[in-house]
Amino acid sequence: MPLHERTYNCANCGFQAERDFNAAVNERKLCE
Repeated sequence: MPLHERTYNCANCGFQAERDFNAAVNERKLCE
């Protein structure tokens, strides 16, 4: 994802999240 894009959009399910928030969620899932 390029740095100029601020919103993550999932092409499969339509989920949208602010890029930094989505990164934090993914990091947390890796730690569980």
